[in-house]
Amino acid sequence: NYALKPVFEKHRIRPTSFLCSGLVGTNRRYWFDTEMNEEMRQSLKRIPDQERLETLARLAFSETADGTTRQAMSAGEIDEMKPLVDFQSHTVYHPLLPQCSAARAAEEISDSKTQLESKFGLSIYALAYPNGDYTAREMAAAEAGGYTCALTLDHGFNSRNTPPFQLKRICINDDATVDELLVKASGLWGFLKNLIRRNPVLPAQVAADQRSPAYGALLDKN
Repeated sequence: NYALKPVFEKHRIRPTSFLCSGLVGTNRRYWFDTEMNEEMRQSLKRIPDQERLETLARLAFSETADGTTRQAMSAGEIDEMKPLVDFQSHTVYHPLLPQCSAARAAEEISDSKTQLESKFGLSIYALAYPNGDYTAREMAAAEAGGYTCALTLDHGFNSRNTPPFQLKRICINDDATVDELLVKASGLWGFLKNLIRRNPVLPAQVAADQRSPAYGALLDKN
């Protein structure tokens, strides 16, 4: 994010960046960057949080252990970018909230806000659910924790009727091409993706494309 500072300054764009309060300003690591294959990484998102942590411990990962280099922004970088960036909350350690106990989920949500405000002087009003995963429990915890809104990875556009703790977003991958960006931002990609998933009977060409490995990989990626 800090590397984009010249872009923000040049185009006078004020983006929102979501911070994990337990990682910024430290050399701690994101758990999903632990060395493992992609199948295992995805499987860890679907198991209870304690089991995930125990599995990661066997891979020599600890949420509170510092690495030799940092992955998150430093305190100095955050302070320097405050005039340019709207910093908000992304929990403390980026667990999958629905897989956590009720107590841990609530702590991850509330403590992140408290820590970011006290350590970095930020005004925190928004939460981005890690991996976009949430349930009614997380929505209630965010509201109880003093947030004004929370962001999901549910595809679509928001209106005045969108629940504030279920705000939709359009996910653009870091390696997306300009063409992919335009198609997704227009809403066409989400429309077609949902259409294909809802309808078992498709035009022959679309059905053939859907069966192709490349098409399946693209759906999984996005």
